[in-house]
Amino acid sequence: MLVVAYWKQAIEGAESFEAFPVSKELKHMGHGVANITRALDVLIKSSPKLVLQVAKSGKSQQARKRYKVTREGIRRVQGMVSVVQGEGEAMSADRTGKDYAAKAAEAEEAVKSVKDPELRRVAFEKILAHLLGDAVGAPESVGKKPALSKARRSGGSSRRAPNAKSGPKARVVELVDEDYFKKQRTIADVKTELANRGHHIPLTSLSGPLQTLTQERRLRRQKVAANGKGSKVTYAYSNW
Repeated sequence: MLVVAYWKQAIEGAESFEAFPVSKELKHMGHGVANITRALDVLIKSSPKLVLQVAKSGKSQQARKRYKVTREGIRRVQGMVSVVQGEGEAMSADRTGKDYAAKAAEAEEAVKSVKDPELRRVAFEKILAHLLGDAVGAPESVGKKPALSKARRSGGSSRRAPNAKSGPKARVVELVDEDYFKKQRTIADVKTELANRGHHIPLTSLSGPLQTLTQERRLRRQKVAANGKGSKVTYAYSNW
């Protein structure tokens, strides 16, 4: 839950977040929480505090509350990411050294213009995982890595491949080719559109492909106020 809250705040650019979107995302990822408010209270009461309640609309118990991950909470998630990164490096020991180095260089090139160090680090890990075929949150994809590697070695272009096994980026590329981004679209819009087409992909697996397509100058990214309000800022993507 703390990781999803961190993603809403640090990656999507929200200054604070509500409990329901976090609960919805956790349920979609297969980690539903019976009482999200009570779970957040545990993080608030922890020592040191990992989450703070920063706003409340209404006086009833069911009033809508807004939360924010503390600095300690952010450090806790970053520590988790470091552990996952270390495990990924251990798993990559069986890979060809030159192949891994080339993909790491490609990932570094894709994020070199990102100024924020933390966002750049997270984006690098997401893109590298995608290039290596280690889709985060999709363990079943591990068994499909050899087939993916053969497709790449065959000389065919995987960038625009419509193959359903190509992953989240292929689905986003389909939207680009269909001129879906003629109007500005947020990552939530993309997730909804793909779900309408029968492709249920979590937000955490869409951020990397959108970042990559932005670096490839196929999409343009701008900060916008969500729902026309100034209280929350997110990214919107449109045709380059």
